[in-house]
Formats: sequence, structure tokens, C-alpha cells
Amino acid sequence: MKDQKNSRIFKKYFIRALSAVLVVSFACVALTSCSGAQAGRISAADFASVISGSGAECTAGHGMTAEGLEFIAKSGLAELYQDPDTLAVAVKDTAKDTLWTALPTAGSHTAGSSAFSMVIAANGKVYDLNSQDNSVAFGTASSSVTGEVLTVQYVMALDAATAAKTVDQLSQGDVWASFAVNYSLVYGSLIVEIDCASITAAPGASVLELHVLGSFGASDTAQAGDFMLVPDGSGAVVHTDSTQALESPISLRVYGSDPAVNETPETGAQMGIFGVKQGDSAFCALIEQGDAAARIHAEKASGSGTFNRVWSSFILTDTSVPVGSEVSGSDVLVSGEQYTGQIRLCYRFLSDSNASYAGMAIASREQLIRDGILANYSIEEEDTLPFVMTVIGSSNLGGSDLKLTTYAQALDMARQLKAKGVDDIYLRYMGALSGGYAQKDLSGASLRFSLGGSRNFEELVTYMDSQNLRLFLDFNMLTASSGVSSMGKANAASGANLTLSSPNLLYPAVGDAYYQTYALTAGKSAKALDDFLQETEKYPLIGYSVNDAGFLLYSDYSGGYVDRQTFAGQISEQLATAAYDRSMMVDTGNLYTLRSADFVSGIPLGCSYEESEAYEAVPFLQMLLHGTLDYAGDPMNLNDTQALLRSVEYGACPNYEWVYALPEESLQAGEAFVFESTVNDVAKFYIEVNDALADLRGARMTDHQKIADGVYMTEYNSSSMVYVNYNDEAATVDGVTVPAQDFIRIN
Repeated sequence: MKDQKNSRIFKKYFIRALSAVLVVSFACVALTSCSGAQAGRISAADFASVISGSGAECTAGHGMTAEGLEFIAKSGLAELYQDPDTLAVAVKDTAKDTLWTALPTAGSHTAGSSAFSMVIAANGKVYDLNSQDNSVAFGTASSSVTGEVLTVQYVMALDAATAAKTVDQLSQGDVWASFAVNYSLVYGSLIVEIDCASITAAPGASVLELHVLGSFGASDTAQAGDFMLVPDGSGAVVHTDSTQALESPISLRVYGSDPAVNETPETGAQMGIFGVKQGDSAFCALIEQGDAAARIHAEKASGSGTFNRVWSSFILTDTSVPVGSEVSGSDVLVSGEQYTGQIRLCYRFLSDSNASYAGMAIASREQLIRDGILANYSIEEEDTLPFVMTVIGSSNLGGSDLKLTTYAQALDMARQLKAKGVDDIYLRYMGALSGGYAQKDLSGASLRFSLGGSRNFEELVTYMDSQNLRLFLDFNMLTASSGVSSMGKANAASGANLTLSSPNLLYPAVGDAYYQTYALTAGKSAKALDDFLQETEKYPLIGYSVNDAGFLLYSDYSGGYVDRQTFAGQISEQLATAAYDRSMMVDTGNLYTLRSADFVSGIPLGCSYEESEAYEAVPFLQMLLHGTLDYAGDPMNLNDTQALLRSVEYGACPNYEWVYALPEESLQAGEAFVFESTVNDVAKFYIEVNDALADLRGARMTDHQKIADGVYMTEYNSSSMVYVNYNDEAATVDGVTVPAQDFIRIN
């Protein structure tokens, strides 16, 4: 099972700039300011040697207790309090009389804990300041209550004298910054809000990253069954009751790295959600605004001075190397732009049977529907399970233009599958537009006549519609391999065109593992999609399969700066337009793309960090989506031998990637790609899975458990259980015998 879930799945998500070094034309120590100034660089040595602002003059508390808390507000079963000494907040969940505090329980392990911390670049160096040592201790933090909203204002500085300065008194080189945070209760949930436009720093300084409530719910002990939830891939839990340590702290960049700035790829996450379970109480936190600027972190207690804690930070000024990571010998680029949007987190509190990752999924889904991120509908009961057939039409990779699947051949493939009993085909047609697999500019994209012309394509469309099957025409809306004018190409923070290394799904049969594409400006991508929608109006029966926009998100530094958060909102709105009266499939499924989606292809069915006794992948993302929209993992014929069972465990539809034929010289390396080589076994597997699971398509996934080593149970609507056995021998659990390398359903 460990090999089954270890991460191969994120290779395609590490989209990165091709240039090894981003070049800037200004002095190495020139830095941005929060009002927006020039970019610059910090030496690798100074960037790695973070200067801590804690300890030297500290008189503030780093922990808190229930005694002396001041009541602020009440909503539902939640009560908001503040500690007047530390200015940290606490929330009481009156359902279980559980107190969740923003600082750990006072004791010997609390030194260094803080409600907030801030990484600042100034004078060509990097400083780490925190709310307790660098604001509360200096008497430069204050709070006020307006109505039922608590506002805490922090002025952080490296020393007391600098902290006492007003904005007008600040000088170049001062290590000083201020921000305000608002707390309120809404429908029993804690809402934490920060307006990043109001964050102020000293002249010449940049606020790189803001850590928000880094110790909320922190604990150095755990009961049996306690865990922390992180959005790694499909979701993962850190078992805090395990004595095993994590190999490394967890850090996940929501929606992946920003290739416009980041030279070092980070492990990505498709959602900004995390949570904690302690005993029969839990909370889950959703990043409702600022998610595209966020990282999610988790640490596991491993001795004195450490805690089990999970929290979010927000990248206000991006750097080519993530703050806190190892640095090579080259200088580190600091962006010339700061995020000035909103940060908003919603903490929802759970108890008893809902204190589980299934309960967190239910609460998160409710909140995402309320926020308009997920659609509020369920899949109608069906007697068939969608079968995704990803077909690649042509490829211009590898030095020649290859016809791999013509329109007539795609029609033949659909007919053959239908004749073998596969009655619900979702045909995702890739490489059918100008440029083939390495698509050209979408603005001028049209169907490739080399694949058979419009008449053949219309015959395919007509057949799919007459058989109640679905055809999705695949396209890239953010990238193009060629045909883009210089005005349409996005720029990296360096000022150079943003070129990306895009994964080749045909490798190793055709071409290299990656090929080069250009990222489009935000304005160009919007126009390109509009042009494409007009071009395809003559085919009203086809659906759209959106490829790159499902997993790629970057800042646009060309012309007027567009940050990732703004770009994500633009993409979401454009997809809504494209999905009007059309079926919509998206690849991978970053959260902001799901509102308009009917299907997600290539959804993660595992995690990226290595699994262990202390760290385990779970189908949290699937629990969010199952019953609302259909999804499939990566193509099974290109994955490991246990991909079939994994799709059953995670409630995913079958997905296969095929071509009709390959050149003779590519057959040995690409046999798994060829339709005829696997279609009979695939059809047999589909019929077995369809007969067992089709009627669960619209059901909610209500539980998931590891029953024994290599044996997992997934529950639907509290009445149907699907057991999966990854072992080479039959396993009997809960009175149920599951055959080796197989699954069984029990009602």
C-alpha cells in the first residue's frame, strides 16, 4: 500500500520556469516596499540566515489559560474570548465545552509560540518577527471591539525603540511593519480577516510572508485517534497519536508554485483547507480569500518545545526560493509586487461523530457551497458509471507531425467500447486543434483537417450524441507552444517572457518528457478563450475539456500586474462562461475551477509526501466532491498495477489514455498507449466495477477507514460499504472476506 500511494502523481503539477536563473537589472540589495517599488535580490547566505526577533527583550507571554479570558461575542455554539495579557483569542465550543486557544496552554513548552509571525526583508537581510516578542512585549499591540467584531492592531519591530516610531518617523533600514486582524463569529464559525492593502512597512522593506494563528489548537499531547488534516493531494492526515516522527515538516503551496517567480518548485495543494482532531472535538479551517497566496504548514510534536500544529501563511511578496527552504549559491529574487487583497479564514468547530475527516469534509462542503465555490446540486441517480477515454489525435513532438488517432478512428474506438458493454463513454479528445498535442495559440485554433476534416468530426459528434455519450474537446487556455505575439506573452518577475516546461503525457513513446510553452497574459488568455468559443459555436453538441487552467496558476508581470488571486477569479469566471449550456471537464481540479465543472480528470488519488505510520493519504477531496460531480484519476493504463483498486477505494471513474496507432519505432515503448492492446481487459474491468458501484454515483462518501494492513473500507450514505484488499492473499475483516487484489461491496 505504501508504494501504491507514494507520490508519482505530482510530476505533472511541478510546472516551472525553464530559465535556471531569473535575471534582473538592478542592485542586489534593492528591495520592494509595501507600497510597491522595484524588485531586487538578496544573497543566498543572507536569505538563508534568517534573523530572529524573539527573545532579546521579551517580556510577553507565549501561552494562555482559561483564567482571565474576556468574553467578546457568541454565535450558535461558539463563544469568542480574548486574553487581555497576550491579546490572543480563544473560541469555546459549548457543545463539548472545548476551548480552542490561539496560544498553547501556558507551560514550559510555550517559549517561541505566537499568534502571528511575519518575515520581512530589509537591508538585504531577512528577519522573522512575531506578535508576542516584537509587538505585545513592546506595548505596541492594541485591541478594540466594535459591535461584535474584535480588532487587534500589531506594530512589529526588531527592537523597542523602532517599535515606538510612528510611520512618519521611520527611516530607510528600519525593521518595522504593522497590520490589523479582525475576529468575528458567523453562524458559529470563527472568521479571521486581514486587509493586506493596509499592511505597512518601513521604507525599503518588504513583508515576504505572514503566518496567521500558527499556534491555534496546538498541543504537545494526543489521544488515540487524534490527527491533523492537510490538503496534500487527495488529502492526508498526520497521526498525532503516533510516536513516529515526520521525515520533515509539511509545507504545501496552495495551487502549486508560481512559475513567474519561483525557481524552486514547491509541493502543491488543490484546496486551502486544513484541520485538527483532539479527542471528541475538532475544527476545520477554510481559506476563503487569499488562498492563491497561501501556504499550509504542519509540524508534529517530537519533544520539548515542539507542538502538533497546522496553520496557514500568506505570501505577500514572492521570492524565487521559498522562505525557510534550502538556498543554492545564486542570489534570491524578491518580487517587486505585494499582494494587496484580502485574507479570510473560516474555522468551523465539530464534535462527537463529526470530529473526523469525514465530518470535516461535510462541513467544508457546506461552506464551499455557501461561498459559491461548489455547486449546490447532486448527481441524479444513474445506472451507469462514466468511462473516460482520453484520446490523443496528433502530436508534433519528437521532430515529426504524427497522426495518432483520426476522427474516424476515434469513432471506431467508441463503437468498439460500446459493443463491449461500455455504455457511458466520456471521450476527451486531446491534440485535435492547431499544433496538435503541443497546441498553438487558442485564438487561432481550429480543428486539424489532417485528422479527417469537418465531415468526419461531425460524424463523430453525431454518433456520440445519438448514443447518449459525451464528447469533450480538449484545449489549453493559459499556454501555447507557438503563434503568440510578444504582446500576448506573460512576463516573469525578471521581465523576461514566462516560458514553462509542460509535461508530455505521450512520453516515452513520443517526444521528450517535457516540452516548452509560453504563458499568456491575463488579458490574452481571456481573449483567446472568447475567440475559441466563437469558433466552436458551430458544434453545439460538444463539451469542453479545460487542460492547463485546471492545475496551472501564475502571476502576470507584463503591463499591469495581475496577482494569482485576481487571475484565479478571472479563470473561474471565464470557465463559467464556457460552461454555459455545455458539459465541462477540467484537468486536476484546482478548487477555483470546480464551480462550473461536471467532471474532473486526473484528480489526485494519493499524496505527495512519503507515507508512514505517522502520515497517511485519505480521500478527503473525494469526500468533498463525490455525489456532486464525477471525477477520475490519472490514466490507469499508464499508472501502477494497483491503480484499478485505488480508483475503487477513492470512488473514481475509470480513465484510460489511448491512441489508435503508433509508429513502429515507438511501439515497444508505447504499447500501453495503444487501444487494441488493452481494450478487452479494460472493458471487462469496467463491467465489473459498473455493476458494483454505478448506483453509488450520486451518493455521499460518509466514511473511510483502514480496517487492516492493506485493507480499506469506504462508506456511502451510511448504508453501503466498499472493501478493497491490496494484499496478495484474501483478508477477512468485520466478518467480510475480501479476495486478494480485489474489492467487494456490502449493503
